[in-house]
Amino acid sequence: MPHGSPHARRCTFSPPAPPHVFSPAVCLPERKDRFLRFVESEGFELAMDTRLAGWRISPQLASERFNESFLAIARNNAGVWLPIDPHMFLTLRADEETTHQYTYRGFGQGGHWHSLPNEYVRLFFTTELLRRCKASCGKPISCSDAGLAAPGGGEASDADVATAESAVVGPPIAYPQHENDYCVAYSAASGLHAAGDADSAASVARLAPQIVGLPAGNDRVQWLTHHSAHQLQPHWETRKLKSVGQHDAAAFLAQLSAAAAAGTVTVFQIQDSAGNVRHCAAAAAGWLFDPNQAHALPLSAAGLDACCLGGARFASVVKGFEMRRGAAGTKRAAPDGEGAPAAKRLRRCACCGEEKLNDQFSKTQRKAKKDQARCSVCARGA
Repeated sequence: MPHGSPHARRCTFSPPAPPHVFSPAVCLPERKDRFLRFVESEGFELAMDTRLAGWRISPQLASERFNESFLAIARNNAGVWLPIDPHMFLTLRADEETTHQYTYRGFGQGGHWHSLPNEYVRLFFTTELLRRCKASCGKPISCSDAGLAAPGGGEASDADVATAESAVVGPPIAYPQHENDYCVAYSAASGLHAAGDADSAASVARLAPQIVGLPAGNDRVQWLTHHSAHQLQPHWETRKLKSVGQHDAAAFLAQLSAAAAAGTVTVFQIQDSAGNVRHCAAAAAGWLFDPNQAHALPLSAAGLDACCLGGARFASVVKGFEMRRGAAGTKRAAPDGEGAPAAKRLRRCACCGEEKLNDQFSKTQRKAKKDQARCSVCARGA
């Protein structure tokens, strides 16, 4: 669905107050402006209907009322009326002009449509919706259940967050998703990268296309949880988050801070105040990693809100998992050590020389002498 608004984050979708024109002596009646455009040498105009003359507003008032990203799109498309509220559209249609080059139309009530600049579409509609529009080229697609979050939209920009958090700007996101639906894998990968494990981060990031390609009905977070539990050992141990859905922002931040201090990477699926549950982020090394952003967000309530769709705020966590360093999140167990569970003990394969978990050796091989035991893979290849 459209998940952003050109209004600044402090605004809602309620009709804006009547604007002031350049002449303070002019008093405007109460109006419901629906469109904005930028006119060279004249500035910004508002209108209820694109067929009628617009009302000029000062650049200062435009900056106070609307998101700077929205105003930038208006400047880059001078003379084009842009809808103020993207929720006016019921469907969105993509048309392929040339190979892999698309134009978009938004359709509202009564079949009325508006041509939308690509920057506008990328800012206010989810990546999943754009993917579906391209896959069904020429066919209007419903905006009601678009899916995962896309870059931009109502998210706070890096500058907005920096202002709110004493001008602190986080490190770059290692794996930004751009226009892909990779938030599950890329948030986890970015967290692992920030925790200092670039190899594990890259291995998780490579799973992104596979996760997106899972059949409908598969739980992407659960799939990555299961995969990480098996593939990131012995460097990381994966555990599901407990008590999900029961934490408000303050309680969850306390949990994330404690985990980050211990070197843990936490991946979580967000439920926001609007009921959206289609986006994931991660926490690690004292920062929040949202793959929609260019830089990490502060580990704070404002940071959690900036991870949400549109102008919504963080409400709770749907599900998630933690990746803790080493076996059981503590000191790595020695091969066949008495302190390690049987399935988690490690031994070295006499054939490939790799150190692997005990359960990757057959019962027969586990009974063999340590310097003769071969892992299941090597045993099958013999």
